[in-house]
Amino acid sequence: KAIEFFLSQKRDIIVASPRTEIDEKLKRHVLKSTGRPFERQREWEDHYINLSLKNGVVVCWLPGHERHFCTKPYASMTRVEIGEIFGQYKYDKENTKFCIGGEEAFQDYNAIRYDLRTKTDKTMIDTLEETLEEAMVILGK
Repeated sequence: KAIEFFLSQKRDIIVASPRTEIDEKLKRHVLKSTGRPFERQREWEDHYINLSLKNGVVVCWLPGHERHFCTKPYASMTRVEIGEIFGQYKYDKENTKFCIGGEEAFQDYNAIRYDLRTKTDKTMIDTLEETLEEAMVILGK
């Protein structure tokens, strides 16, 4: 849904998404490897998160989930990434462009909302649509 939104803006936007289950008609619009070998998915994510923080915007959407079947906590690395973004933002607001939205059903939603409010000058956004619109504002488009 987010990729479709950005493409509907008819602007020069490149999407970097770690998700592999992307609709076939959208795949050609999603950034692929630059030829640089990444040994792990996590390395790919670090590279493009850092690039996006400086040259674009990182959009974090925190959906609730109905069932979780993994052996690790749901969205555990997302929480780490958000913490890293908060730390970077504290020291370099100009080059740390991001927005966060989510559903109250997301585990630790209230804690993340509190941290966002007290550690940055940002607030949690309530809908995916508003989160994506805020990303466009940050991009200046």
